[in-house]
Amino acid sequence: MHDSTSNSQPKTAASCVAVALSCGLALAQPVRELPTGDAFVIDQPAATASRAARVTWGWQEMGRAVNTERGWWMLSRVIVRTGAAEVDADAIRAAAAKAGIADVRVRRAAPKGWLVARATSVQDAVRLAEVLDAMPGVGRATVATQRPWSLRTIPNDPLLPNQWYLRNTDPAEALVDANVDAAWAQGLTGSGVQIGIVEAGFSRTHEDLAPNFRADLSQAPIQFTSHGTSVAGVAAAKGDNGIGISGAAHQADLAELYFGTDEETAAAFLHAIDQIDIKNNSFGPPDDGTGHVASQIELDALEQATRDGRGGLGTIFVWAAGNGGEDDDRGDYDPYASSRFTIAVNAIDDDDNHANYAEPSSGVLVATHSSGDRRDRNTPVTTTGGENVYNSSFGGTSAAAPLASGVIALMLEANPALTWRDVQHVLVESARVVDTASEGWTTNGAGRMVHTHNGFGAIDAGAATTLAATWSPVAPATSETVEAEFGGSILLPDNDQQATVRTIDVPAGITLEHVELQLDIDSGWQGDLRITMTSPAGTVSRFATPRLADNGNNYSQRFFTSVRQWGEDSGGTWTVAISDEQADFTTTWAGFTLTVHGTAASLACSPADLTGPEGGAPDGSITLADFTAYLGTWMQADIAADLTTRGSASGIPDGAVDLSDFSYYLTLWSAGCP
Repeated sequence: MHDSTSNSQPKTAASCVAVALSCGLALAQPVRELPTGDAFVIDQPAATASRAARVTWGWQEMGRAVNTERGWWMLSRVIVRTGAAEVDADAIRAAAAKAGIADVRVRRAAPKGWLVARATSVQDAVRLAEVLDAMPGVGRATVATQRPWSLRTIPNDPLLPNQWYLRNTDPAEALVDANVDAAWAQGLTGSGVQIGIVEAGFSRTHEDLAPNFRADLSQAPIQFTSHGTSVAGVAAAKGDNGIGISGAAHQADLAELYFGTDEETAAAFLHAIDQIDIKNNSFGPPDDGTGHVASQIELDALEQATRDGRGGLGTIFVWAAGNGGEDDDRGDYDPYASSRFTIAVNAIDDDDNHANYAEPSSGVLVATHSSGDRRDRNTPVTTTGGENVYNSSFGGTSAAAPLASGVIALMLEANPALTWRDVQHVLVESARVVDTASEGWTTNGAGRMVHTHNGFGAIDAGAATTLAATWSPVAPATSETVEAEFGGSILLPDNDQQATVRTIDVPAGITLEHVELQLDIDSGWQGDLRITMTSPAGTVSRFATPRLADNGNNYSQRFFTSVRQWGEDSGGTWTVAISDEQADFTTTWAGFTLTVHGTAASLACSPADLTGPEGGAPDGSITLADFTAYLGTWMQADIAADLTTRGSASGIPDGAVDLSDFSYYLTLWSAGCP
């Protein structure tokens, strides 16, 4: 979801369009130009909640024209991000009273630093948002909206009632599955791990879900859907009970969480973060080729849960990468699936190839199996569905995401100390190369194969759990932000495939995980643009391609995120290229910000390089300081000084610190840097 107004939109115009019926506007009249941001027509402005239509540009036979998108809701609530201590409930009520808005109630919201003010009607909420947004100390005030959600499934796939995606029993295709039985063979079932299903609800009493359901970890029941029930079953339906199906993590606990308005979705992200390990999200913005924007309250909640959840290890968010296919849509347009705080999971079919509905994305990390699209057989996903019934036609990335969540639960059972970043590293390291006939594979500057749809490959539960069991935590995260300012806006050539290219230098020393690009760009029609980023090692990340339907101007409000450079060093010249390849609307580009995330790269030139001349990190040279550092460790019999097998200069530690360790280190130190 995203905010109902935009900072760049004149508030008076936005509010009048938002409550068009009470303002008496005739939107049927031709609208040649709209302010940037979202505008709404409210069905019942005087109600506490009303259906709404978002005013957008569209494509008609005679050219671009105004359309309205139904399916939205607007509520009589204002979500307030406070930037100053003095902005509290009393200050908000006082501002409302001064503006003639009566009966405003205020409460705290999740995450920290947010309040929710409830008015008596949607139109009063629009007025209140204007008042509070202009109030000193308020960082942001927006009317609560609920977008038209698109559930990530393909409901009409033909039936094949088996669970080939967990364990393929076809001798000719034994590898075409997630290799979950190899993890089960290690005794891993997900026991002790909690999975939250963020949905519109699932059946708590289903015979195959009730044994694993945890009411104490769930939000208050609202409803249940077949889609949510099917998602829960793929992840953690009760197994080995003689009935129904088995989830990938068939003894993991299940919690029921609800998406809804931006505030409600943020609350789900933060619910029971010290107890729920994994939160699965098989929904997202419509797969319509539009560049969507997430609300700040949701983004803050994602970050807070990832930072503070699981006692500081971080809540693990798994997100369905989307079913828009590759003609017009990309996972990069989904701000949730492309967040560095989520694991975007794409779908591969029963032939180990990316599914025909899978979207290309620079942010997708891995893929796993879901409904197939072969013509000689039909292989949907069989799972729970409805009340004590089973669904043999489930699929899409809606099914791929909970399969990944179930495998991650097995990984956490194998090693509960994994951080959210460790989980991503293990998935990258253990992924299996699939879809080998596809041209989407390339090798990045760190020697890793990466695919336009499949990320680093298919999830292999056996390999992932084996690696997780002995995984050493990755070093603490570090980041570097650099900003490119052009000293004035650049007008991009209109209707021209020739890209405008700008570069920026980034310091070395960070081994990359995620790279975020934020553009300072003003485009009348963002669907005109092609946007790419190239790392110093030559790895290309595509973030946007031209498409007619996307009329927004949201690229300056969000980050594009890439994982394609995973493992490369940050240092060198980065290139950003943008072209405006369709006519009519102009685009100006004023700059961009690049943020690289990862771990500090070790500069050690050999195992003997332990420190710098004055202490601190290894510095790429071997000096007396290194010898002194090792000598002190060895004399204290610190296990860190253990370098060899006893009596043999093998470089293989044996758990004892003795003279052979000292002799081996002296040999390394004398050899110096290579």
